[in-house]
Amino acid sequence: MKHAPVLMAMACLFGTTGVGTADDVDRQASVEAGRQALDRWQDYIWYDDAQDDVARIDVRAPRQPPDRPWLWDVIRGIGWLTLAMLIGWISYLMWRSFRNRGPGKPVSGERRPAGDPLSEADRVEALPFAVRRPRSNLLTEAENHYRQGNWNEAMIYLYSHLLVQLDQHQVIHLVRSKTNRQYLRETKRNSSAGEILQLAMVAFEEVFFGRRNLSRTRFEACWDRLDEFARLIERGAQTK
Repeated sequence: MKHAPVLMAMACLFGTTGVGTADDVDRQASVEAGRQALDRWQDYIWYDDAQDDVARIDVRAPRQPPDRPWLWDVIRGIGWLTLAMLIGWISYLMWRSFRNRGPGKPVSGERRPAGDPLSEADRVEALPFAVRRPRSNLLTEAENHYRQGNWNEAMIYLYSHLLVQLDQHQVIHLVRSKTNRQYLRETKRNSSAGEILQLAMVAFEEVFFGRRNLSRTRFEACWDRLDEFARLIERGAQTK
């Protein structure tokens, strides 16, 4: 495109000689056709149609992100802090689980004196299952239902009475998050009353969780061992 004027001048100089006239005309026509094609379709950033020449293209270097070394320090610090908090939380959960599985101890870590001021009502709140508050006490409530022939209700209050007695004599430590199996393990480690508790626990779970009707014979098998249970836990408390 840039040499089109030169080509036209050469055509005029050599036109009289008759040498290459047809070729020059064809070249000029090709140049003109190329110019029209560039103008007709679209604007090209590399072509200057006003000057019929190649246009200059300014290329900019890509922008580099700002150098912020302190930002990585902040991110790294947050990561280490999050990890430390996670480890601390896991350690706390493990400690609480170990404490709950251990022998019966008060939360403060000090040994409770016999006949501590905690009432039976306070201990009922720590049972691992919901039970209606008795009108008098757990054992009396169990006996009332027994005499009325409500073996299921009588079993629930009898088993609750056994757990409360074990807690009062420091054989176990009542915590709502514990399970019946945990209390059974604690009782067998600290007292020979574990066999009686297991007998009552199986009957209780059939009633409370299995929704089964308990027979009078099954209930009386637990009820008739109350005196033996009291002697065992009392003997265990005296030997501590």
